[in-house]
Amino acid sequence: MNAKRPSREIPTIAGSGINWDELRLFLAVIRGGSFLAAARALNVAVSTVSRRIAALERRMDTVLLERRTDGAVATDAGRALGALAERVALDLAATLRDVAPVSKSLKGTIRISAGDGFTVAIADCIAKFSEQHPDVEFELVVESRVANLHKREADIAVRTVHRQEPSLVYARLGELNYALWASAEYLRKCGTPESLGELRAHRFIGFSAPLDKHAAVRWLRSLGARQITVRANTFRAQFLAAQKGTGIAALPRSAVRNLIEVLPGIAPLSLPLFFVSHPQSLRRPQVRAFADLLIADLRARLA
Repeated sequence: MNAKRPSREIPTIAGSGINWDELRLFLAVIRGGSFLAAARALNVAVSTVSRRIAALERRMDTVLLERRTDGAVATDAGRALGALAERVALDLAATLRDVAPVSKSLKGTIRISAGDGFTVAIADCIAKFSEQHPDVEFELVVESRVANLHKREADIAVRTVHRQEPSLVYARLGELNYALWASAEYLRKCGTPESLGELRAHRFIGFSAPLDKHAAVRWLRSLGARQITVRANTFRAQFLAAQKGTGIAALPRSAVRNLIEVLPGIAPLSLPLFFVSHPQSLRRPQVRAFADLLIADLRARLA
C-alpha cells in the first residue's frame, strides 16, 4: 500500500476552519489599520487582502472590519479574533525560537519586555551583544503592563514587581532609588525648596492613567505634592518635561542626566528591580548568553 502523501494545505486553527494564513492576513490589517498597510506589510495586492477578508467574514457569518475612507476598524467580533491572532502569533514565534537548530554561533530572536525607564540600559546591552553576535535579532517591547511569560509573550522581562511565580526564573538586580529632580531653569524661576513645607508650593510632574497608582506618584503625594501640573504615561516624557522646566519629577537616580536633585536629604523611594524569564527560554543559547550580560550590566548600574 502506498504511503499517504502529506497534505500541502495550510494548517487550520483547531475547530474553527480558519487557517493561519488567513489569521496572519487579518492580523496585518488590525496592526496596520488599513487594507493598504496590510498589503504592503505582506507584499500582496490590496485586492487579495480585501477578497480574503470578505471570504473570512462570509465563512464566520459576521462583520469583522468596518470599512472607512481612512482605513479599517475592527468590530467587537474583529477585536476578539484579533486578540486570538496575536496569541497565536506569539505562541508560534515562541515555538519557532525554541526549535531553532543549535549551532556554534548564536542565532535567533530574543523578545524583551520592559518599561520605558529601562530602554537605554537594555539598548546599550543589545549594542554590546550584537558586536559579538551579529546574527541574533531582538524585539524590544516597551510597555507598562506586565507581560505574561507563561504564554511566552516575551523571553526576558525587567520588572519592579515579584509575582511569586515559582515556574519563572527571577533574579534580583538591585534597588531603583528615586529622588526629586528639576532643571536649573525651573529652580531659577521658582526657587529651590529648602524644606518639605516649601516643597508643597511647587509644581510637579507625575503619571497619567494607567500608571497614576505607581509607587513614585504615591511617594510624591506623601511628600505633600498637590500641584501635579504635567501627567505623562512614560518616564521618558517625565524626564523631558523636567528638562524643559515644567516642574519637579520623581525619577530613578540611575536614569537622570543634566537635572539637579531637590531636597537630597530626604529619604529616597527604593523599589527592587528583577530580571524575569521562563526556564524554556533560558535553554536557548542566545537567550542565556544575553541574560548573563543584561543581569551583570544592570547590577553594575544599580551598585
